[in-house]
Amino acid sequence: MYKYRMINEFFSGIKYFFKGLGLITSPGLKRFVLFPAIISFTILALVLGFAFYQFDDLLAWLLPNESVLSDWPKWIEWLAKIVLNALRILLYALFAILSLIATSFSYTILANLIASPFNGRLSEKTEDIYYGEKPIIDTESSIFKEILPAIFHEIRKILYFLKLLIPLVILSVIPVINVIAAPLWFAFGAWVLAVEYCDFPAGNHKISFKELKAKLANKRALSLGFGASASVFTMIPILNFFVMPAAVIGATLLWKENHQVINNIETDTKKHTAAIENNTDEATNVVERTRDL
Repeated sequence: MYKYRMINEFFSGIKYFFKGLGLITSPGLKRFVLFPAIISFTILALVLGFAFYQFDDLLAWLLPNESVLSDWPKWIEWLAKIVLNALRILLYALFAILSLIATSFSYTILANLIASPFNGRLSEKTEDIYYGEKPIIDTESSIFKEILPAIFHEIRKILYFLKLLIPLVILSVIPVINVIAAPLWFAFGAWVLAVEYCDFPAGNHKISFKELKAKLANKRALSLGFGASASVFTMIPILNFFVMPAAVIGATLLWKENHQVINNIETDTKKHTAAIENNTDEATNVVERTRDL
């Protein structure tokens, strides 16, 4: 029974990611998706443009100039030009492919840093639109005032992820034992993304980072299912550009429908218990006064 529940929770986590993916173009959410994306794309475009410019100079330095071939016999000069042009095209193609892969992964990291203050608002807006509720946050605060605190919080999360990463790296280089490293790496990636994106709705509700980790661990299969789907999309070039907003929206739905409900039940239970204790104290006082009479 426990096994089937874990499997169901895992696939439920996957569904939340795809729900988020289907909602990224929803009215009211698009501006929180587009603005950080435009900033990230602009930065990466400038970096790529500079890289290609430098790569052109590098090829000019590595490959011989065609003017050098003018002293060679005509048939050798002709053959050498064909080889050089083919080599130049091959190197450009290889550089373009590697740049695309590097850009895909760099975009995820860069976008998470740049978009961290926007992601909190994206999560807030998602909750407002789809549940008619707003988290208790400072709505008068400018989004630009939240940039530095949000980035520092992202750095704190990165340090936490590094603490998990170091033992995994050590395990990966130990012969025999390292055969289990591959599934552990995937699980690590899934957990990291679950924590990363669920932190936005949790943070909006003033849930501490420590409490967030505890709640996600309490429903580990659900968290890993969500993180695994985000992790798979992160590894696919082009498609990974849509991972971040989809994951923020999906994480908000996951948090609201699973962990936030639990919070409300816990709060109501505490209030009910406190009311019973107050009534018990009042009844005890009445009995004591009656005895005194």
